[in-house]
Amino acid sequence: MNKLANMRPWAERMSPNFGMSRSSMGMPVINPHQKVAPQGGPPIAATQAADALIYYSFNVPFASDLAGPDTEDILHATADAVLRWTHPEDAPDDVPVHELPVHADNLARLRKYCKDITQQSAGALEAHVLSTVPKNSRNQVTTVCLSGPSELVYRTRETILNDTPLSLVGL
Repeated sequence: MNKLANMRPWAERMSPNFGMSRSSMGMPVINPHQKVAPQGGPPIAATQAADALIYYSFNVPFASDLAGPDTEDILHATADAVLRWTHPEDAPDDVPVHELPVHADNLARLRKYCKDITQQSAGALEAHVLSTVPKNSRNQVTTVCLSGPSELVYRTRETILNDTPLSLVGL
């Protein structure tokens, strides 16, 4: 019994809910795991965020590394398909795949679409296309740059990506 008497003060100090402790009725409960409210300025009003101009650029992963079929392996195709997926007869052997007529046409359509967006929006939205071939790669990298109200920019990005023949990339 002497050992139990010596354990009681220790148990009371360790936890208010320990089996041999006194009740903590009437005492405020302190939760050490409560989240602390973030410090900082007031949140941005929704009207300010929606009206704010943003600059947004994103890569368009064209399927421009997709080579066309070997013309000798084609059994049946329309004349247009063969012309779109093969280089002209007089083209040199080292022409990159992204210069196939089908890929060049996809890039031209994207450029025209962005130009039309800029003209039709009357200055509310600007869209530009940049296309380069990095020094360490033969693949083409295409970037679209948009600037305008955030909601309009995000909708335009969605439309561009939905209307563009993209490569299937496993992440």
